[in-house]
Amino acid sequence: MYAVCRLWPIVVSMVTCLAATAQEAVPEGDMAQRLEKLQQQQAELLGRLNDLHKQIEALKEEQRQRDLNASKTPASAKVGFGNLKIDGLLQQWFTFASGGGVNSSASVRRAEIKLSGDIRPDVHWVIVLDPAKPLVLTTTTIAGEQVVTGVKQSSRILKDAFISYTATPALSVDIGQQKVPFSMMGMRPSSQLPTVERPLINLLPYNWGRMGDYRDIGIQVRYATRDAQATLALMNDNGSSMNTVDDDNRLDTMYRIVYKGFPGMHLGIAGTLGNGSTGHAKSPFKRLGLEFGWTGNGHTVEAEYVRATDAPAGAVMRSRGGYVGYLYRLNPQLELAARYEFWDPDTSMRDNIENDYTFGANWYLKGHYAKIQISLVRKVIGANAPAFLGSSRTLILSNFQTTW
Repeated sequence: MYAVCRLWPIVVSMVTCLAATAQEAVPEGDMAQRLEKLQQQQAELLGRLNDLHKQIEALKEEQRQRDLNASKTPASAKVGFGNLKIDGLLQQWFTFASGGGVNSSASVRRAEIKLSGDIRPDVHWVIVLDPAKPLVLTTTTIAGEQVVTGVKQSSRILKDAFISYTATPALSVDIGQQKVPFSMMGMRPSSQLPTVERPLINLLPYNWGRMGDYRDIGIQVRYATRDAQATLALMNDNGSSMNTVDDDNRLDTMYRIVYKGFPGMHLGIAGTLGNGSTGHAKSPFKRLGLEFGWTGNGHTVEAEYVRATDAPAGAVMRSRGGYVGYLYRLNPQLELAARYEFWDPDTSMRDNIENDYTFGANWYLKGHYAKIQISLVRKVIGANAPAFLGSSRTLILSNFQTTW
């Protein structure tokens, strides 16, 4: 309609011209010459009409593109004061297990609801809830019977709750509960993982080798340019004080630096500053992680290596681990994935290492907004490995995902 309105005056002018021509008196004489002249005028007018038709179609296409772009712009709702934006993530998992004492099962892995908004251009807030998180109880044994003593606070549904202040386009400060700045894969959103599950280094206990993908309460200062990012964090603990107050008088200092100045490449380093601590016993907590990533021509290579110092059972233990992953995009919808990873829980022991081999495929129905993933995982676990790792087994994992 907008295009027709713009071209209507031209059409009216043409019709008027035709009417005026038709009303002219035809002189007696050379009728053939007059007829030829009228035919020429008719051809010219038909040419102009054809040009106008093309312009109308071009303007209609322009309007369609504008409407399409407008539909892709995230909508925000007005509520109270400022803006409110609602995002979400739903993941349905199916696990088929063979060996290792692990049961096959179906589960709602994540049902995240993210609320965010701006109070003003330089003040932003974020709250993330996950009702699918299983609640974990703490127990003790009294007179030979287990008695529930409370709830493990980190298992509650609140994940993120922080306020962000933007000082400059490059500098911001986040205050509240948020992810600690560790690990390339640990910092990646759960909706954008290249395989069904994260690497082993992101799944270990907080106080024994884990590197990233956990949250705690504190303050993080971020500086980001086109080619580099740097984060310095001062946190209550290493994840054990999530959703609660710190249980000692010492804070942990963490950092992460990433450089992306080379085409398609990611280089990063992250770790703790100082000795670090966790819990009432002031157990040592040290981390050092290296990150590498490269993407080009449909190929992606990602790798991380981690060294850690903890004291999960009182004695100091030094662990190490890492992974190398490869992705190949066959077409816009289908991607193949492979990953090798290992974790050595105590470098002073033998036959205690876990080696994992993962092969998978990702089917993108609508990018990460709707995708199906499947992973075949073979876990080879040493005889002297910690009990929580279990024994060697084979898993088939599948993830049916939608995010908005």
